[in-house]
Amino acid sequence: MQKMCTIEGLRMTFQPQPQLSIGMGVNNELYSQVEIDGDVWGKGVGMTWDEAKMQAAEAAFQNMKAKIGQFSQKTSTFF
Repeated sequence: MQKMCTIEGLRMTFQPQPQLSIGMGVNNELYSQVEIDGDVWGKGVGMTWDEAKMQAAEAAFQNMKAKIGQFSQKTSTFF
């Protein structure tokens, strides 16, 4: 995913996800989110930072695939 963003000229970063409620962060869980050009594309949670990043990256990848699918369906109607 990082490589795809680089090719497209997009900036991808992993950020700690803000914990909005008291119930979040129990059991030493860590929260991460993937931001692409400042927009949140995926969120993840894990017992380690790497696990949280991996889940966030997977969610972002799925969201990106869905967005690409929507785009290709829209453009295919013109041909």
